[in-house]
Amino acid sequence: MTEQADHQPDSITATQVRDFARARFYNYTLRQLVPRYIELREAERRDLPRDTQNTLATNLRECIADASAYAAIGQIPDSNSVLSKLLQHILEQSNQGKSSTPYLPKHSEHVEALLNDINRGIIALTSELDARELDRYRELLLQDIRTFEFLSNLMD
Repeated sequence: MTEQADHQPDSITATQVRDFARARFYNYTLRQLVPRYIELREAERRDLPRDTQNTLATNLRECIADASAYAAIGQIPDSNSVLSKLLQHILEQSNQGKSSTPYLPKHSEHVEALLNDINRGIIALTSELDARELDRYRELLLQDIRTFEFLSNLMD
């Protein structure tokens, strides 16, 4: 953690970076990974052209890589377990008529399939990340924090 703090400007704290990365993890999992998984399953179900399916699979893999990087920067322990519990939670919310996601309850079957794929390790966030890639993600995160701070100052 001290290494992370050494790379940050004085105005941005390690806690801000961690919290912002955790918010990104939420975004890249619930708001991007799940819809991309649904799109891929729908394309497979409708037997769309292989090129289309390959493009959708590539987009899903890229999203998994992004979520994995933000999980690492956000210091999320056992990110696959966290994602599994998060999916269980949104499915339970949906069953109670309290869905906060645009794809539930309509696509609950796909979300349950994703949950099963995660629990079986078929789809997995990785903890094996290249240090240079993590630095690149961290720098993007820092730039976004600075932009967010700029936006906040505009609104004050």
